[in-house]
This record gives sequence, structure tokens and C-alpha cells, in this order.
Amino acid sequence: MALGPFLSSGEVKRVPMVASGPFHEGYRAALAHIPDSVGAAVVDLTNGLATYAGSLGHDEDKHVYSLAKLAPMLAAFRLRERLRNQFRNDPIKKPDELIAKIQKTWKNEIAIAVQQRIKFPDFPKLRNIFVFTGPPWEFHFRGEIVAGTAGAAAKEEADWQAMQKLEDEKYDPRPHMLTIPKQFITPLPFMQRLKLGIRMSDNMGAGSIASDIGMAYMFGVLVTEGFYANNRGLWLSNTYGYDGTNMGVEGDGSLKNLTSGATAISVAEYFTRLFHSRTLMDPYGLKQMAELLVDNDGAGHGFGTGTILPRRSRGSFSRVTHSKIGLGITKSEAALLEGSVEVIKGSFRAVRYIAVCLQATRDEMTSVFEVTDRYVKQRFEVR
Repeated sequence: MALGPFLSSGEVKRVPMVASGPFHEGYRAALAHIPDSVGAAVVDLTNGLATYAGSLGHDEDKHVYSLAKLAPMLAAFRLRERLRNQFRNDPIKKPDELIAKIQKTWKNEIAIAVQQRIKFPDFPKLRNIFVFTGPPWEFHFRGEIVAGTAGAAAKEEADWQAMQKLEDEKYDPRPHMLTIPKQFITPLPFMQRLKLGIRMSDNMGAGSIASDIGMAYMFGVLVTEGFYANNRGLWLSNTYGYDGTNMGVEGDGSLKNLTSGATAISVAEYFTRLFHSRTLMDPYGLKQMAELLVDNDGAGHGFGTGTILPRRSRGSFSRVTHSKIGLGITKSEAALLEGSVEVIKGSFRAVRYIAVCLQATRDEMTSVFEVTDRYVKQRFEVR
């Protein structure tokens, strides 16, 4: 593995999202009733391949609110992976000296990632993010319950319960807040803030993570890994109000004022690399990222996917296993779903697919997910 804060071009294992062919054209026709202000995509994983299809607006920037929290999550795990790759076996014995060495070694490369975007590029707040014990330096997140240690499973469940209790007791529902107040977030260790920011989708939790990672590093990760290019793709330029940081606005077409945006195709590739090709991160990082996105609709901690699942067809609709939502004036969601289809009478086949719907009304989102579920399953029905 090459050295440096970012993956080299040869290390980025992209999965082609090919918007052509019968599967794509048929899906676009099935969604002809959906306006192009909505971005939708599906990746059918049932046959072990990643077969892509997108709506008319699948490659256009949409306003996705909290779904853009996928960006700081990716950057956090990439930062840990890159630090371990280059500095795990560094012989330095004092944390302050190691941190100084990392900053000196990486500062210019990270700054270049946002040249002409930020006058004074920031740098990851390493002491806020990691525990520094070593050598060897493992760069565990602060507050991380390390798998394989004594009682890890029980401690992890207790930690999730504590985060849910904090969300239940401290969340401020007033329209100008809609988050746990900052004074309750800042003292928490990094991993607890990451849990709150992703699964609970708490704005101050996610904002504190973005603040610690830094706009420069996060943007560099998105660009070098293909999630953002040519003024479109997965994009976050602020910290959800946590510290006032704002890298500006972005977007293409009619949407040129986005501070949290995405295209359906970029989010579809993110989920495909995380859950299917498993090339998004190192194996342990993949496991932890997937755990943060586990769906708990009515059973557990954090947000579920009630926004997209039509209750009237819940019995036949595929089950959402992992998801990330974004709620505002419009609604967005990316989800991994599993279900089954009767191929011949009495014989069923498992189906698995990724569905993305961005910048939709509730009715539009319900329609997109209903159509998508039927469209994937009909591929395997015997007529």
C-alpha cells in the first residue's frame, strides 16, 4: 500500500455503475411518472453481480441533508486506515512527537486537496479522534470498544443503549435545533459521537465528527476515491452548525447552492463498495461502518426507514437491513434490501439489492421504492 493520507489511484477499487442496457432502460421507463427533480437508482446484487440502473435524474446533484453524513464517516475510517498503514510501526515513543511528525508529513498533501476552496486549510484534530498508545500505534478511535477484547459484545450493546438514552433525554425538538445540544456532544469520545451522528443521525454528533476530521481531509477522500468529480457527487462542506465551518456551496444544473448534496449514482456506488464488492475499506472498517448503518425500524437504536416503507405492503416488501436517511423539505434514503420472490409455485428465490432515492416527497419516495422492489423481483419470476 502506498504511503500518504489518501489512497493512490491504483488502490481505489471502483465498481462501474453502467447506465445502459435493458435493465437500465426498463427501470427508467418504470419511473417515467417520477419527476427528474428526484434522483433514483438501483443496483441488483442477486446474481452476485452489481447491475445498475438509474432514473432520469440519477447523475444530477440533489439536496440530501443528513444522508451526506456518509462523507465524514468514510473519511474517519479512511484516516484510521492510512495512519495505521504509514505510522503503526513508527519507533517514536511519545504521542506529541508522533502527532508532530504526522502533521509535518501530511500537511501539504491534505492542503492541496482543497486549494482555492479554503484560504487556511484545516488538518484532522488527531488527539480528539484517536487514542495514542504505542508503539505499535493502533490508532483506535476514542471511545471505541475493540472487538475481541473481554466483554466487547456486552459493552458495545451497553454503549448503544447509553447513546439512545442520551438521544431520548437530550434531543431538542424545537425547529431551530432538531439535535442534541452541543454542550452534551462535545465531551463525548469520538466513537460515541460517530454513533450518534450516523445511526441516530444527530446533527451535532455528525458535525463534531466533520469538525474533527476537517473539511480538507474529507474533501480529499471524496475526490480521490471517485465520489465527487466535475462539481457533482457526494458532497459536504459544513459541520451541520457545530462550529460554523463552511467550505462554500456546490452543485450543478439548477442546484448550485448545496452544502450537503449527492447524486444517486455516487451513493449507489458507495453502498455497492461497502456491502457488495467490499472494497471501500479494510475488513474491520467495513464491519464497523456496516454496523453504524444497521436499520432498526422499531427494534433497537436509532432511525429506521419508516419514511420509505409503505405500511400497506409491508408483508411483501423486501426488508431493509442497512440504510442512511436525509430528512428536510424533501426526503432522501439509501438502503440495502433483502427479500424473496416466488419463481415457480411454492419455490422462492432470495433477492438482494441497493436502492437510492434522493430529494423526493413522501409520496414520490414511496412510489420509487415500491416500483424498485417490483422491478427487481420481476427479473426472476417465471412467466
